[in-house]
Amino acid sequence: MPYAGLPDGLYLAKQVSTRKRVDHFGIIDVGNRLGHPLVRPGDPPVVVHQVPLGLRLQWLHETEPWPECQLIADEAGALVRIREAFNDPGYRLFDNNCEHVARFVASGKKHSLQVQAGLFVVGLAALFAMS
Repeated sequence: MPYAGLPDGLYLAKQVSTRKRVDHFGIIDVGNRLGHPLVRPGDPPVVVHQVPLGLRLQWLHETEPWPECQLIADEAGALVRIREAFNDPGYRLFDNNCEHVARFVASGKKHSLQVQAGLFVVGLAALFAMS
């Protein structure tokens, strides 16, 4: 069942956090593509997102808005990868944060542009401190 103009499917989604000054990423499931047993036909979408306590499935309306959503074209692959993500639910800042997990599910590549940018800035600061 479509939701707020989004047809059924899986979406890579992003929130911009003004409190933490970082973006938060998740996977929005419209139409229960995950086949979760507690989500019935007609229920609102859920979002799967990595938080410090682990990988979490939550009703979309219980979260902050996700203004940026992109349909995941390879839904079959994303379903396989999201099950893999649930096998490694622990949060790790440098290799399993919310962006790593969401991008892995969406594309098969686990990476975080925010971590890369942060490490680049730290590297530059260290370089300038040494000169």
